[in-house]
Amino acid sequence: MNRNSLAESRAGRPAGRRFREPAVLCLALLLLLVTARPAAAGSGAEAVLSWRSPAVEAEARTPWLPADPELAARLRRQAFAELAEFVADAETELADLVTDELASAGFPRLWDSRVEIVFSAPCCLSLRRDLDVYSGGAHGNRTTRSIFWDRRGKRVVPLDELLDLEAAKPALDRALAEALRRERERRGLPPGSDGVVFDRPRAGPGSVFTLVADFRPATARGILFHFPPYALGPYAEGGYALFVPAARFLDHLRPRYRALFATDRPQVPGR
Repeated sequence: MNRNSLAESRAGRPAGRRFREPAVLCLALLLLLVTARPAAAGSGAEAVLSWRSPAVEAEARTPWLPADPELAARLRRQAFAELAEFVADAETELADLVTDELASAGFPRLWDSRVEIVFSAPCCLSLRRDLDVYSGGAHGNRTTRSIFWDRRGKRVVPLDELLDLEAAKPALDRALAEALRRERERRGLPPGSDGVVFDRPRAGPGSVFTLVADFRPATARGILFHFPPYALGPYAEGGYALFVPAARFLDHLRPRYRALFATDRPQVPGR
């Protein structure tokens, strides 16, 4: 079948049928497949959604968070809506290929989302979401997302509300450049990008960041900035997680969050 006849074949199908029916089916079944399963000992439970078919294998995991129901609901809605859209698209694409008698290489599509609490304090939570997706082609892709959740205000706090970003940015950018240089040396790679082909690491309002726990409870010793593959180097290098210690931005923290961060580095017991 040539390209023109393929286009005519698809155009002649009932309007909306190719997308509406799989999407409705997915969304209906998603509501039935949500289950609470015990997570690792001491870490409570999680909501788990799985989908398996010849077209797609998908799974979403979110913390149960009984003390933070608003956050738990937000995480589930986001992850499950994205999963439903991905499943609907994959099911429709494979059905089109089968109908048009085309090869179905690159199936099943893969989608895996996992949310982890990386820092917890009475006032807030820091969470990281790792999303692995394969939509055909030479390789899949991983992206990292983050949420800094104010438990009292029940809202997401971006970087420029955690600290005075305009004042802190020069120090943060220098610290990120230094962290990238150290990490590339550790990996045996040449010095970092000149900013022409790949970006330099920068802090901004939309930065993906998580707090790094100190040895003391409910205390952070710094921020970990996450950069996906292709952001700071070629795909083969993978992503980067660059640590900036609290001392580099302590003076610029908003008063509400200043007590979260260690003002010094305690000694590790036994060292």
